[in-house]
Amino acid sequence: MKKQSTPFDYSTLVSYMLPKDILDSFEINRIEEEDLGITDETGTEIRVLHIHLDERDLRDEVWHDPKPNGFTEAREFNDFPVREYKVVQHVRRRRWRCSHMQR
Repeated sequence: MKKQSTPFDYSTLVSYMLPKDILDSFEINRIEEEDLGITDETGTEIRVLHIHLDERDLRDEVWHDPKPNGFTEAREFNDFPVREYKVVQHVRRRRWRCSHMQR
């Protein structure tokens, strides 16, 4: 099982494959292509396109109290396949820390 990052900028292409308006709230962190080293019954190599998305910091000026505190563990969502690629979205939400909640 070999995983490799690709230098090609998929951002524009991937924006057409992702759910509508998701890039308003999330940004593409990276995209990886994985070759599983197996073939299906038609002889096509099974490959996986991993799309890593991180939640954007969309606080406006009124939201000065919550501070970003890293990200949650990524949740994986299987998406519709594209050509010979299976597609998996890895989505990380932001964690927030409120100063008035600390002791």
